[in-house]
Amino acid sequence: MIIRIAIADKNLDYIERLSAVFQGYSDFLPDFFTSGDALVTAMKNKNYHIVLFDPDVSDSRLFFDEKVLPVVLYREDAENLAYYASLKNIHKYQRVSGIYKEIMSEYAKVAKDLGIQLSTGGRTQVIAVASPIGGSGKTAVSCILADAIRKSGHTVMHVSAEMFNTASAMFPKVDEGITALIRAVAETKEFKAQLSGAVNTNENGIMYIEGFDRMVDYDDVSAGEMEETLNKISGTGMVEYVVVETSGIMDRVTQGVFAASDKILLTEVPGEIESLKMAAFMEQAEDETLLKAAVIHNKKDSGSKNKNKYYAGQLKVVGEINNMGALALKDLVRFGGQNSRLDMTYILE
Repeated sequence: MIIRIAIADKNLDYIERLSAVFQGYSDFLPDFFTSGDALVTAMKNKNYHIVLFDPDVSDSRLFFDEKVLPVVLYREDAENLAYYASLKNIHKYQRVSGIYKEIMSEYAKVAKDLGIQLSTGGRTQVIAVASPIGGSGKTAVSCILADAIRKSGHTVMHVSAEMFNTASAMFPKVDEGITALIRAVAETKEFKAQLSGAVNTNENGIMYIEGFDRMVDYDDVSAGEMEETLNKISGTGMVEYVVVETSGIMDRVTQGVFAASDKILLTEVPGEIESLKMAAFMEQAEDETLLKAAVIHNKKDSGSKNKNKYYAGQLKVVGEINNMGALALKDLVRFGGQNSRLDMTYILE
């Protein structure tokens, strides 16, 4: 179903920020208001499922129909916060994707009580494939992962967010990909149409968005632009899963990918130096990143054990891909799928 939501806040900049993201979610039909009076008038004329509002959008207390889920945009310095002590609240100053997830989680509970059937598909899951270790095989792992998701019966899109588009052997260059989508977000163009024009499908039936063509295009992208573009892609509901390959450095683009991702799969190859690099990455990574992270062991030799004391007990190992030697990427994907053990329950949940 489509969820009709009213969003109200006196801060026009904040409203524009929410609008830029919420209008990309295919399951929401949002209206935006900058005054309590306008919100009250709209609620008399339309049947909203959710009202998301700053408590100071109106000087007087707002009242809501029993079939509406009112959600307070919480901030400690709000003057009228006491009016709404019994209502669900969500911290206002966080990523919009976080607000979206909390709203959907809360509304799912209310919908069940009211007998409303929500889409079982839910929001598109974004899975980043990353590594602080050069030569760990991120490209092969991301392609093997996308292929495994497709073979599990789900729709999937591969997005290259690498500095150099090494996945081009699996996903041939046709026209502008991620660069055009980032530009579409910046220019507030109709995003779903832009996405439809940028998506291609390879011979294995995997949809894909091509990576950056030029270093200057990559260098021009901010973390916020990368995050918003991925949020827009997932918000269209075009596919169930988006697999994003990142560069091997923690730059602005990678930070944006991590912020938009639901899961971060870190690829690691066996070796002492590699383990030390992973340890250094974990010491520097934000808690939010580590909470999303799990590990895939790549290029694992038969009978070898990869016991990394640095993440023992911290990060779950959700896959092992055997060492197949120096094969072309297409062969790595084909044989890698046959010679890998991936925890698809974790990956798909």
